[in-house]
Amino acid sequence: MSCNGPSTSEGQSFPDMDYEADCNSLSPSSQHRLETFNNFPPGCPVSVTTLAQAGFCYTGVKDRVTCFSCKESIENWESGDSPIGRHRQLSPSCSFINGSPGIGENRPSIAACPFRVAANADLLGANNVLYARNEVPGVEGPNVTASDPNYLLRTKQVVDMSHMKTYPKNPAMCSEEARLGTYQNWPGYAPVTPSELSNAGFYYTGTGDRVECFCCGEKLTSWEPGDRAWLEHKKHFPYCLFILGHDVGNVPLEAESTVSSPKHPDRARYEERIQTFTRWPYLVNPDELARAGFFSTGNNDNTICFSCGGGLKDWRREDDVWEQHAKWFPGCKYLVKMRGQNFVNHVQLRPSTVQDQQMPQAEENPLLKGALQMGFSMDLVEKVINRKLQVTGENYPTLNALVSDLLKTQGEMHQEPVQEESEEKDLSVEEKLKRLREEKICKICMDKNVSIVFIPCGHLVACKECAEVLNKCPICCAFVVQKVRAYLS
Repeated sequence: MSCNGPSTSEGQSFPDMDYEADCNSLSPSSQHRLETFNNFPPGCPVSVTTLAQAGFCYTGVKDRVTCFSCKESIENWESGDSPIGRHRQLSPSCSFINGSPGIGENRPSIAACPFRVAANADLLGANNVLYARNEVPGVEGPNVTASDPNYLLRTKQVVDMSHMKTYPKNPAMCSEEARLGTYQNWPGYAPVTPSELSNAGFYYTGTGDRVECFCCGEKLTSWEPGDRAWLEHKKHFPYCLFILGHDVGNVPLEAESTVSSPKHPDRARYEERIQTFTRWPYLVNPDELARAGFFSTGNNDNTICFSCGGGLKDWRREDDVWEQHAKWFPGCKYLVKMRGQNFVNHVQLRPSTVQDQQMPQAEENPLLKGALQMGFSMDLVEKVINRKLQVTGENYPTLNALVSDLLKTQGEMHQEPVQEESEEKDLSVEEKLKRLREEKICKICMDKNVSIVFIPCGHLVACKECAEVLNKCPICCAFVVQKVRAYLS
C-alpha cells in the first residue's frame, strides 16, 4: 500500500477544497475523507488510506490530520506509527474509535474494509472497494473499467478479505502498557519475561504460563528455556495481523518515560561510555559498544547498558552489538529510540543460531555474592537477577528481596505437578481438609504447624521448636545455612 497521496490521472482534475470546512462537515464516509488527501505530502511514511480508515481527514497543513468525529488533530507522523493507535491514545473517548452506534459506517478495524488494496488502486468506491481512477489500459470494450469489482479481483488489484473476522479480538489490550499490567502474578519459573511477551502482543490469562494475543486471540503456554516471544508468535500463528505488521491499533509503551531516567545517568553520554574502554583488549569494537549504549565494568569483557541496566559478556568477533542488545533486552528505550521498534521486532522474529547463543550476565553487586554465600546456585541467582533487570530495569534493593524471589522461584521449580481438575472434583470435602492439615503439620513432631523455611533448599517442613535442633533439611538432607520464620494464613 503506497504511503503517497492519491495521484491525479492525466486529463483529470479535482476541485480545490476548503480543508478546515470540509473536516468539520464530512460525513462518516471513508471515501469522502480520503478525497481530502489529494495534496497530502508525498513523503509521509503513513498510508493515506490507513489515515482515512482511522477517521482522519487532511487539514491542508503539513501532515496534520483531524478526526471528523472528535475533532482532535495529529501531526508529525513517523515510520511505524499506527493511526488507530495514536487516535485511541489521544482521544480514547472518541465515538468513532469506540464504534458507537450511528458514528460512521467504517469502524477502525481490519474487518471494516472487505478488500486489501494493491499498490495501483488509489480511490475508494462503493462497498469500501478501492478502485483506480482511470480505465484499465489495454482492455477492449467501454464497459470494462477499473471500477468493475470482478475485473479487479481477477487481476489482483484488490484481494477479497470479506471473510475475515473482526480484529483485534480484545481491543481493551491494544495498549502494551495494559498488557504488561496483567503479569502481576506471572509465575517465577517461566523463562520468558512479561516485558517481552507484552511487546509481542500477549497478555497474561492468569492460568499457569498461558498467554493470549490481543489481536488474533490465540493462546500459547508451556514456555521453555530459549523460547522467544515474537518468534513463537510467528511460528504458531503466522497469519496474525499484528505479527504481519498490519495496523490493528497497537499502542506501544511511551519511549520518553524511561529514556529520561536511565539506570546509569553518569554514562548517558557517548563520551563517558567510550572512556571506560581505554584498555579494552577484546575483539568487539568498543566504539560500537559505546554507541549501542554499553560501557565496560572493568571486569573481563562485562558490559552494561546505561539505559536499561542490562548486562552482556562473552563477546565474539562476529557479534552484532545492536542485535545482541535487541535480542536480550528488547524493552530498552534507548535501543528503541536509536534503532526503532521495527528493528527490534525483526531481531526478535529471526530464528536463533548456535553462534547467537550469548547469555546475558547480571549486573555485578554485593547481593549476588551474599546469595551465593547462603548456598544458592549461580545459575539460579543469575536467572532471577536477570529477570528482574529485564522486567523492571532495576536491580534488587536489598538481599532480603532477592532471597524472597529466589525461594519463590526455587519452590515453583520443584513444585509437584498440579492435579487435574477432574481428579480434584472427586475428592470429598473431608479428604481436602485432611490434605490441608497434613500440609501444615510439622513433619518432625506431627503436632504443631510448620513455621520455619530452611535456606537454601526452601523447604517448609518444621515448627519453630523442631527447627532449632536441625542442621540438615529432613526432606533433601541439604545443610541449613539460615532459618527464616514463615507466617501461614
